[in-house]
Amino acid sequence: MTRVKKPDANFFRQMLSGHSVMGLTAAFLMYVICVSGTLAVFYKEFWRWEQPTATVETMEVNGQRIEQALRNAIADLGADPDADLGEAPARIGMDMPTSDWPRMSISYGEHRRYVAADGSLLGDVERPWTSFLARLHFALNLPLELGVVIVGIFGVLLMALIVSGFLAHPGILRDAFSLRLARSRQLQQTDLHNRLSVWAAPFHLIIAITGAILGLAGAISLATALLTSPDAGDPVPADQGSGTQVATATAALPDFDTIWRSFSTRSPNDQVFYLTVYQPASSQQRVELNAIRPDRLFWSQSHHYAANGEYQGPGGGDAASIGGQMQASLYRLHFGHFGGMPVKIMFLLLGTALCVVTVTGVNIWLSKRRQRKLPTDTIDRLWQVSVWGTLLLLSLSAVLQLALGIPPIPVFWIGLLVLVATAWRWGTPTLWAWRLRQLGGLVTALVPLVHTLRYGQAAWQGGSLSINLVWLALAASLFILQTTTARSAAKQTQPAGS
Repeated sequence: MTRVKKPDANFFRQMLSGHSVMGLTAAFLMYVICVSGTLAVFYKEFWRWEQPTATVETMEVNGQRIEQALRNAIADLGADPDADLGEAPARIGMDMPTSDWPRMSISYGEHRRYVAADGSLLGDVERPWTSFLARLHFALNLPLELGVVIVGIFGVLLMALIVSGFLAHPGILRDAFSLRLARSRQLQQTDLHNRLSVWAAPFHLIIAITGAILGLAGAISLATALLTSPDAGDPVPADQGSGTQVATATAALPDFDTIWRSFSTRSPNDQVFYLTVYQPASSQQRVELNAIRPDRLFWSQSHHYAANGEYQGPGGGDAASIGGQMQASLYRLHFGHFGGMPVKIMFLLLGTALCVVTVTGVNIWLSKRRQRKLPTDTIDRLWQVSVWGTLLLLSLSAVLQLALGIPPIPVFWIGLLVLVATAWRWGTPTLWAWRLRQLGGLVTALVPLVHTLRYGQAAWQGGSLSINLVWLALAASLFILQTTTARSAAKQTQPAGS
């Protein structure tokens, strides 16, 4: 009878190591989502930070400014409404100035340009680093169809971790104010993890639930459409073509003065943030205004107007069902875009707490592995590189984008791969954490310096001021953490009685 060969111990060690690396990868992706999401709360301020001198910031809007910008855009596309010939674009959109985005811009064809106070068109809107940060958060810089779903799954995972964490620690509420910072490193990490988990649990649950719904809703809608409609796989309905040119330009532009006065009278407290003209300069043209209602949480209330300024009714917002209003509220709730700057600062602090909870959770797991005499050094090195390398490379990508125009995506991901490959075989966890925190603090402090060298006084005005203060706060946090960690290590190695 043939005897089955028993797998050797090396096989099981390799499988256990592979299992640990996969778990570490999941924790790293969760950490990246949390870090990028915490910074992305200020994405509109980052927009202004990337181009602080692109245009004069003003809240003033009138019908003449809108009409002149639209006329210039159509002329730039090659259609002249005064000549009553040519083709009109299917749609032209305009970002209206708001309190946190006091700039006007217009999108037409492949262009997106700023609009001056007199309606003339200025330079292109460019925000490559902010786009990188936003896509890192909601899609991990992957194709949207895949990345958004993956991030949504991590939202579900975060919900499960929060609930299971409470169920697994029945005394977590009783010990809500126990913080043993003078004890061993494992106790410090455990108390910090548990305390922040309790104190920030409502916020963390809101972020997890809204993130999961936002991430998975698109995938569910696409799957439903594919199952119910034979044409759902075509991203553009057959009767719309490419959506670039559809109507002949034979009509005068809409009466924006009448539209603007009508809206101001009808909704004096609402703030228009986007205006869309469908088929401008054609007989089918119409106008849609999307406005923020300060007393409601949903994303926007739309208002529809005919070309002559006649109001045709609302859409979305109050006109939607209760379920529709709840769904439309998820975005602002997820990113803290309500209540102004105080709420954004609160989201920054609570988001930082979620990052700390993620890091300390893995640190506790690594400490328990050491106690059980399991191989830990390689995994610990990779984790230290993941945590501190992420912060370093975010800052480095911003510096290189500002100074040299280098795209941030390859800087971040290739840089991370280089760090991981090096840490796989070389160094100690302590050395990696020490060096990356030092380098991260220095590079992060360079971001506002490079920004100032490029833009001068404008780097410390408006939205740029708040963003450069965030960079400085992050740099200071890394230096302070480095100092306190060094002191703690010195005390633990100091001989008794010395």
